[in-house]
Amino acid sequence: MSNVEPESEVQEAVLTESEMGDLLVAYLNQLGIEYVFGVPGGAIEPLYNALARSERQGGVRAVVARHETGAAFMADGYARNTGKLGVCCSTTGPGATNMITGVASAYENNVPMLVITAQTAISTFGKGAIQDSSCTGINTVGLYQHCTRYNTLISHPAQFEHKLSAAIMSAMGSPAGPAHISVPRDVMALPTSEFDVSYHLNELLDRPALLDSEAVEKLYQQLLVAKKVVFIIGDEACDAIGSILSLAVDMDSDIVVTPQGKGLVSPYHPLFKGVFGFAGHQSATAALANPDVDLVIAVGARFGEFSSNAWDTKTLLNGKLIHVESTEANLTRTPMARLHVRGCLETIFDRIVGRFGIDCSHYIRAVEPKNTKPDLNLVKHFSCDDEAGFCSNATPIKPQRLMRDLPKLFPGNTRFLVDTGNSLAWGTHYLHPFDRRMSGKRDQRGGLFSASVDFASMVCRA
Repeated sequence: MSNVEPESEVQEAVLTESEMGDLLVAYLNQLGIEYVFGVPGGAIEPLYNALARSERQGGVRAVVARHETGAAFMADGYARNTGKLGVCCSTTGPGATNMITGVASAYENNVPMLVITAQTAISTFGKGAIQDSSCTGINTVGLYQHCTRYNTLISHPAQFEHKLSAAIMSAMGSPAGPAHISVPRDVMALPTSEFDVSYHLNELLDRPALLDSEAVEKLYQQLLVAKKVVFIIGDEACDAIGSILSLAVDMDSDIVVTPQGKGLVSPYHPLFKGVFGFAGHQSATAALANPDVDLVIAVGARFGEFSSNAWDTKTLLNGKLIHVESTEANLTRTPMARLHVRGCLETIFDRIVGRFGIDCSHYIRAVEPKNTKPDLNLVKHFSCDDEAGFCSNATPIKPQRLMRDLPKLFPGNTRFLVDTGNSLAWGTHYLHPFDRRMSGKRDQRGGLFSASVDFASMVCRA
């Protein structure tokens, strides 16, 4: 008589036993995260078992990618589109090294991500185990050091909860970015009868409404005496966009966006002058270069090569600039600015709007995008390089015309994904999704268009 247990009973035991991996999953469920993206492997199997148990209960579940790099980009896209923490995982050895490009891209673009890699069992460290990723093998913790906000090996179960919570808080901090934890298989698989999460991360992740009152007052005084103001808006200004646009309308100020911030302002806003930077619009450059302009207010903008038009000192990076940021690191790009203001952007501009006595409700009656075909005859207040190509009926179809027609072919709330190459330039310059919102908050990643081109090959998401 065989003593071998039936396969179904073994599978049932796997799906009912609680392990340390379930503690990790409990925290993800606490944060409302729906998916973990990755590729299964032997060393990461305990986490997949925990995810299977979670899925059976309606919680976070695994999504299997074709390659670990793809898993990292899937987590990146999830974070960009939801504002939640993106989570990806891999097994040890080449599984961990395969993810690095996607993680590096998220680091460059301040995308919050939890990166989980496996290790061989602690007892095998330094013994030449297959795919050894410890400090004596191919040191994955060392490899991730320069593309993460937090990076650690969890070598003991007593460290698990503290280091996990520290990683999540670092990933969602300011600046946001990837946090990496590497967990040996035997630690992840330790059985536990029951557990309760010790930290309420949703409360800990609430950002306080901090600001530099003195700097905000200086900003207000500068605005009082300014004759002509231009606002340049980056992607990190999403929470404050309603107040910013209300202030711009009240002051009759031109509005310019970086390529990353394009989705935050309707292309049909009467004050919108287009994109400044890579594949930008001449009308945006002209607005900033206008000799009547005596003040440029940059908000939530990371001025790298892409968004500063190759560090344009004549038009942007000069003494007219006031840089308003929630992330201190962004201010290091603008030492020439006449004023730096750091704090919660929403709080800063709510205070400024209040000082001016502006009734935001007038401007926040936003026209939300409808699930209808857009009207391409709406007036735009910026200029494209090739207006003839934009309207051309030539065959084969010109890229400019294709970008013009795409919003007409799909519902008004469609998001487009543009890959790297010339298509990025076409999309940034000519693709204007049918978003007619004049003000109000956007979702975590802005509107129907967003772009990034700093490190990896998947560079533009709309």
